[in-house]
Amino acid sequence: MSRANHPDDDVPNTPDDDIPLAPHEDPRTPDTGLRGDLVDTGREMADAYARDHHAWELAVGEVTRDDAGRPVAIGADLRSAELTPENGNAHTDAKSIRRLHGIPRYDPTVWRSDGEGWGPVADFYEHYWTNPPADQTEGGIFGLVLGPPGKGKSTLLRTCAQRFLECNGHRMGEAVVWRGAPSRSEWLPLAPWVRLILPARAEIDATLRPERPVDPVGRDPELGNFAREVVHYQGPVDALRKCRAGGINVVYPDPTFSHCQRLFESIPSRTVEPPAQRDDLFAPGDPTPHWWVALLLAAVDGRDRSTPLALIWDEIKDIAPDDAKKDAFGSYQKVHQLGGDLTADLRKRNVTLVGAGHGEVAVSARWRRKIHYRLHTAGRAVPTTDGAAPLGFGSTPFESNVNKGKDPGEGTLFSPENFEEVDWPNAADLMPSYSLQINTRDPIPRGSDGDEQPVATDGGEPI
Repeated sequence: MSRANHPDDDVPNTPDDDIPLAPHEDPRTPDTGLRGDLVDTGREMADAYARDHHAWELAVGEVTRDDAGRPVAIGADLRSAELTPENGNAHTDAKSIRRLHGIPRYDPTVWRSDGEGWGPVADFYEHYWTNPPADQTEGGIFGLVLGPPGKGKSTLLRTCAQRFLECNGHRMGEAVVWRGAPSRSEWLPLAPWVRLILPARAEIDATLRPERPVDPVGRDPELGNFAREVVHYQGPVDALRKCRAGGINVVYPDPTFSHCQRLFESIPSRTVEPPAQRDDLFAPGDPTPHWWVALLLAAVDGRDRSTPLALIWDEIKDIAPDDAKKDAFGSYQKVHQLGGDLTADLRKRNVTLVGAGHGEVAVSARWRRKIHYRLHTAGRAVPTTDGAAPLGFGSTPFESNVNKGKDPGEGTLFSPENFEEVDWPNAADLMPSYSLQINTRDPIPRGSDGDEQPVATDGGEPI
C-alpha cells in the first residue's frame, strides 16, 4: 500500500516504509546506546498518521488528483454549513493533527460576537489578505499568550498551529513557522508533520535528554527521525522560502548571521544605526536571539505579501527583552528600534505573530504597544479596570476576573473591546518522555565581543 503524498509534496509517491515522517529504525546503536522506548512516542505518532491517512482514503474512495497523481486539497469555505466531498474531504495535515491530538473541528459559527458579528476568536485564527468577512480585519495579527507553567500554554501553541493550517493553510497556503530553541522541543508532538529547517553554515549538535536523570542521554541522534523532512537554508529570506506552504515548519536560528546584513541593507526604508565601533547592524558573533529580528525583517519586507505567514514564538522575551541596551552588539537598535518598527507592520504585510511567555513586562514595550490580542491561560488574571489595561490597550472589556477558577487548557482571549472564553485539548500525554535539544553553533570561535579568535596549534601558539 502506498501513501499518497501531501498536496505540497514535490516528490512522487513512495512506499510507506520510505516516507520520512518519524522514527522507524531501531535507535539502539553503538554510538548512542539509546533505549528504544525513548522514541516510542514518535513511532506511535507516525503509525497513527499512516493509519489515519489510509482510513481517510478508504472513506473518501474516489479522490481528485492532479497530473502527477497527487490528491488535490480543495479549500473549503469556512462559512459553509457543511463540508461536501468536493470542498472538504481532501486530506490535509490539519485534519490528521486534529484527529491525533483530539482537537475538535473548527466551527466559526460558535464564535459569533453578540449573536451577530464575528468575535475575537475568528479574527485570531482566520487570516484574510483581501475581502474579510464583516467584523474581521485584513492581514495578520499580533497576539501574546501569557500563563504560568503547567496551565496549557504549550498545548495551546500546538492548537494554534493546527488551527492556522485548518483555517488558512489549505485555503491560502499559510505557512506556520515555529521558533526552534535549544532549551525546548514542545513541537515534538507535531513531528510527523514538521519540516525541520536548519542553518547550512552552522554546526548542529543534537541531544536526546530523557525526563528521568538516571536514563541514558542520546548523543547525535539522526534528526531525520524526528521530522517529516530536514532541509537547510542560507539566510533568513531563504529560510522562509524553504518553508512548506500550508505546513508546519520548525526553524532554528543561524549563529553565523549569513545574509542578514545584506538583507538589512537591501531595505532602505529601515533606517537603524549600527552600534558604535562597527559598520554593520548584523554581524557574526552577535547574540543568536538577534537572528530572529532578521527573520522578522525577512517576513515583513523580504517576501511576497500575498501569501500569509504565521510565526509561533515561545518565550518571546528571549528575542525581544525589554531591558535590551545599547551595547557592542546593537541589542537596543535591533530589538526596540528595528523590531518595534516591524511589529507595527505585521497586519498590513500579512504576517501573524503569536508570542508566548509567563509575563509581559519582560517583553519590549515597543513590541507590546502593537499587540492586537492577548490570551491569558488559567492561573493568570485578566485586567478588570481600564487603569490596569496592558500596554497598548487603552481599555479592558472585563468587569470581573473571568479566568478565576479555570483549569489547565482554559483561558480568555481578549482585545480592548471584546473577549471570548476559550478552551483547547490539554493533551500533555502526547509529549514524548524526552526532549530533543538542537544547538546551532558558529563554527568559527569568537570572543565575548564577537570577534574571531585565533586558533591554537598543537604547540599552543596562536596562528
